[in-house]
Amino acid sequence: VLPWLKFITIVISVIISNSNASRILFLAPVSSKSHNIFYLPIAEALAERGHEVKYASAYALKAEKTEVVIIPNRPYNELLSPQIMNTSILTTMKWGNTLTDSCFDGLATKEAQDLLQEKWDVVLISIFNNDCFLYHVNRMQVPYIWLVPNHIFEPFAHLSGMPWFPSFVGNPTNPLVSGLPPYTLLQRMINTLIDMFGVALFEYYYLPRIDSLCQSRGQCTEKDPNISDLRLNSSLLITNSIRAIESSATPYPPTVVHAGGIHLKTAKPLPQDEWVSSSGDNGFIFFSLGSVLRMEHMPQLLFRVLVKVFSSVPQRVLWKWDTDLPVDLLPSNIRMEKWLPQQDLLGHPSIRLFITHGGIHSTMEAAHHGVPIIGMPVFGDQNSNMVQVEGNGFGRILLWENLNEDRLLILINEVIKDKRMKSAIVKHSVLMNDLPVSSKDTAAYWVEYIIRHNGAPHLRCPARQMPWYRLYNIDVWAMLLLIAVTSTFLTFKAVVVCFKCTFRAQKIKSE
Repeated sequence: VLPWLKFITIVISVIISNSNASRILFLAPVSSKSHNIFYLPIAEALAERGHEVKYASAYALKAEKTEVVIIPNRPYNELLSPQIMNTSILTTMKWGNTLTDSCFDGLATKEAQDLLQEKWDVVLISIFNNDCFLYHVNRMQVPYIWLVPNHIFEPFAHLSGMPWFPSFVGNPTNPLVSGLPPYTLLQRMINTLIDMFGVALFEYYYLPRIDSLCQSRGQCTEKDPNISDLRLNSSLLITNSIRAIESSATPYPPTVVHAGGIHLKTAKPLPQDEWVSSSGDNGFIFFSLGSVLRMEHMPQLLFRVLVKVFSSVPQRVLWKWDTDLPVDLLPSNIRMEKWLPQQDLLGHPSIRLFITHGGIHSTMEAAHHGVPIIGMPVFGDQNSNMVQVEGNGFGRILLWENLNEDRLLILINEVIKDKRMKSAIVKHSVLMNDLPVSSKDTAAYWVEYIIRHNGAPHLRCPARQMPWYRLYNIDVWAMLLLIAVTSTFLTFKAVVVCFKCTFRAQKIKSE
């Protein structure tokens, strides 16, 4: 009897488990490799809870429980890397066009179309350059969630209804305003103008182009809602940020969920390697510029400067180099590898310094493992991340246009020897990790919440549907100003009339 009872119990448990499972789709076919470092752990967390999860990507990602569906398309990194050192406005606009075209290329593939024909309970979409999928998600009539691979800024803040204050929140893509708030009048003016330009470019150039491409490629008709309206229908934004360490405490609506640090882990012992372990008291420096910037596109002049400086320091230098290795050019204290276990290296007791591009994952990992930073930002939010690092006292910024042998050598010595930076980064690490619930559980809970409550429309802030002049009461202030001006004018006219009447009365009396 007991074996049968055990069998029946197992069957009932499986049935109950399956009845609570949901089908969840992640759409990130136009995303950099680094974006997936944030997205994939959320997918895995949901899969671990028994949900069926599929993940659309241009990369062959390794996942234990999530089914990764490769969308045959040119990867994000290949599209951007050749021009990555050129961050002019025109180049940035070309990037936007290229990535939008890439989105529609991916959407047209059989793999993507097959996924969109399936039935899903919720869809999670990478917020950068994957907008073209929204037309189909809208037809599916399922709730969707934005995945934000860094902290939220305009032109994305209004998608949640959160107010945006350039008076104390800097735009991460703005290199003209450095440092943490409070900002001067000039800085606030620059922040405001940069944000206004970015929103205008997005609303009047980028989004209309998506609508136009959608129709010209046969993916939608004139009857479909425009992309501007579709973007406002999200149920949630999950952001790769930790609220306690953001540069400015910012008001968020309940539809913004912070899940930053979800990828952080305890460092594992490195494989037996005499080159690192025998670095002695001087230790080693780790140099990596992430996954988007390929070393083959680095100007030769900058490469020679880096090699010369690294050859002159007492530390060994471990350099992530993702193309053919120029080993014949290297001195004995420099070693290049195409792939390196970044978090394991950052957790190694002999590391002294991390030189990075300032990506959000790299800065988080360095802070988590207590390693001071020299940041050499290239584009996007990297400058903003490094401004925050420098403002918190555990790193320094070195702009590429200021890179020379003397400057780099001075910064290396300064950051390695300054004990205040070590204490600052330990404090920052404590703040990062002081969370009531893990980022993994937070993200998974809120996705399930959206499923349970059919998109949770009760959480949505009405501000997302309001035009900017109503949101910030511009019309109210204009009316108050008009009333004040009118009242002042009428009061002035009344005083003038009274004065004239008094003057005339006195004149008549004197006569």
